[in-house]
Amino acid sequence: MDSNSQKGTLASQVRRLILVRLLVMSVLGILLWGAAQAGALRVSAGPPLVMLGAVWVLTACYWMGMRFGIPLAGLVAVQLALDLALETSLVVGTGGIDSPFVLLYFLTAFTGAMYLGRRGAIITAAGGIAALTAVAMVIGDGSGIPLDRNRVIYEICVHAAALLLLGLLSGYIAERSRRVRLELQVTSEELERVMASTDRILQNMPIGLMTASSQGTILRSNCAAREILGVDPEDDLVGQPLAEFLGTFAPKLSATVDDLLVTREWSVREEILVEKGSGTHPIGVAVTPLVHDGTALEEVIVTFTDLREVRRMEREMRRSEQLATLGELAAGVAHEIRNPMASISGAVQVLRAEVKSDGDEAELMDLIVRESDRLNRIIDGVLDYTQDHSGSRSVHDLSETAVEVTRLVQHDHDLCAGKTIAVEFSEDGDFRAEVEEAGMKQVFFNLIRNSLEAMETGGTLQIRGENSGSGRIRVVFRDDGIGIPPHELDHIFKPFHTSKDEGTGLGLSIASRIVEGNGGTIQVKSTPGVGTAIAVDVPAARVARAHAPPSSSVAAEASA
Repeated sequence: MDSNSQKGTLASQVRRLILVRLLVMSVLGILLWGAAQAGALRVSAGPPLVMLGAVWVLTACYWMGMRFGIPLAGLVAVQLALDLALETSLVVGTGGIDSPFVLLYFLTAFTGAMYLGRRGAIITAAGGIAALTAVAMVIGDGSGIPLDRNRVIYEICVHAAALLLLGLLSGYIAERSRRVRLELQVTSEELERVMASTDRILQNMPIGLMTASSQGTILRSNCAAREILGVDPEDDLVGQPLAEFLGTFAPKLSATVDDLLVTREWSVREEILVEKGSGTHPIGVAVTPLVHDGTALEEVIVTFTDLREVRRMEREMRRSEQLATLGELAAGVAHEIRNPMASISGAVQVLRAEVKSDGDEAELMDLIVRESDRLNRIIDGVLDYTQDHSGSRSVHDLSETAVEVTRLVQHDHDLCAGKTIAVEFSEDGDFRAEVEEAGMKQVFFNLIRNSLEAMETGGTLQIRGENSGSGRIRVVFRDDGIGIPPHELDHIFKPFHTSKDEGTGLGLSIASRIVEGNGGTIQVKSTPGVGTAIAVDVPAARVARAHAPPSSSVAAEASA
């Protein structure tokens, strides 16, 4: 508990003490005044009224003292001292040592313990003992006849012992109570902190979580559960039947949850398909009973796991296995085909040079040569596609790679005629990535060539580098070409898919394969008639930023 909280608690207690004292002393003063009027006391009605007025004046002073910021401990001590004085005057006026109001000393000692601790209890008890001793020795029993000495000693000893014992006991109780109250406050704050921390963890964990009561009504759900299931965050799920809610996604889960609530002995694991956005997503659902002492069902815990990434990894593993097998087969087939094709092409070229003919024979021989070259390119593409690109990575600056490949493409004047290539990488950016250098050059070459071929009537190809500092580097290839129809976007990375008359359909497939092998991703956005943007994301190099060489801004242009 902090000092401000302790001060606030003590101030509240002091206010309560002031009000209770005012009430008690006011009632007591009114009763004494009534008793004096009836002749039941040996005093006149004046002293009770004076005491009552003094109580009200002192209460006003106490209240003003709090308003002006007088230290609370000192204010309580002053109140207790003045209480002893009022009690002594009341005892003197109502029978001295035999006055029933001697008990008020005990109440003051107990109050001192509650507000000032053990020391305050002992000091207040000592003050009460001193006051009672003075009353016994000076006033006696108020009859005017001196008391017997033995009786005086007896009364003083009895009251002193009782007051001292009360002071010690109440002081111990007060200290113990204060310590327990402080420990309880600390425990309560720690519990609130742990509960808040637990709630934050549950709300931010990537796995969906939902709990239900033993009767099957939903108690809480985290953000991930709503996100995975596609539930509106504004919808209030608390109080809804769990079985009915899960049944809206998979009817079989409704009956399964009902059985679990009855048997309370087993868990449920199911995979369901949830409609979200434009398609369906696989979701793993686990329903587990939370049982107390092995029999009593406390709650039901339901977890939801988005299986899209798991299924994607499974597909990638199967694809990698297939490609590995295909690679072995392709290497053997390519060797068996390439050598005979080279022989055929060479023989035809020799015949073409020796046979001086411009007729159908020459055209057929030229066709054989062209198709042999085309078949050779397909074999090279298949070998590149099946090659493993996940190894031999090193740190390379992608801005330099983009410039180097752009200059290489510029030598193809027919391809670049009427077109401009703009390479834009910020000067203060760090574009170093951990990639296979030859593979990334092949990716850039394929993407640049495809973009230029798509701009049939000319235009600008913009190659832009981006580094957001999130551990990834993005290079975007944006052209002004004819664009890609929406129905073809899901097929452009498949092998042998092409819309060109002389294309092999392996350029984008090889690029995608290389990027994925380097731990990256490739995404395409296209609008027919406007252009296409292909974004390549790869891991940034794990090196100190301070050692990065400055990257220059490049604007390489190629035009007819």
